[in-house]
Amino acid sequence: MDNLLAATGPTGDWAAYFTNDLDAARARYQAARDTFQQVLSESPSDSQSLAESLFTSTEAPAIFTDGQVYDLGTRFRADLDGSIVAVRLYVGAVEQGVHTVRIWDAASATVVAGPFDWTLSPTSDGWQTFTLPTSLPVTAGADYIVSATTAPDAHYAAENGAFASGIVNGHLHAYPSAGVYTSDLGTMPANTYQDTNYLRDVVFIPTIP
Repeated sequence: MDNLLAATGPTGDWAAYFTNDLDAARARYQAARDTFQQVLSESPSDSQSLAESLFTSTEAPAIFTDGQVYDLGTRFRADLDGSIVAVRLYVGAVEQGVHTVRIWDAASATVVAGPFDWTLSPTSDGWQTFTLPTSLPVTAGADYIVSATTAPDAHYAAENGAFASGIVNGHLHAYPSAGVYTSDLGTMPANTYQDTNYLRDVVFIPTIP
């Protein structure tokens, strides 16, 4: 449609062929272009259709608090190169306030994305998503940890025993005992407790060869 509109424009090669109804023809081309553009805007992009996460929407964790603020995480790897574009967190209706989000290189214990402040408002139990300001390239086979602190009110979601075995979803892999925590805020979570899943997740887009 863009080519047709250009060809029938004031300097276009086809303009001379329309002696009486040039404006009507261009109006039809423009209407067709608008229709195609609307279809495109309502369709998922290639990146959106490829997006993967470790967890589904079927988790039903309990909500805990013991008065201690933790940094809770999930250790994972991808089997293809790609990018992390967002972090997902399961929160309870009572959980609110500022959470600090980081992604760590597990081998070097260094932060490769963040820290980012994410303020949650009261809501119903369920998943919420924080979009990274800049997508993070990840390397196939490398171990990463996605973490988010608990809110100042110290509430957090957890499923005890959920990481008794590993999880594979698409190109993402989480290990047995992949749920990690620390109370030493600002350091990489590395402690485990009863194979607990703390419901920290990513949105990953693989680079398809």
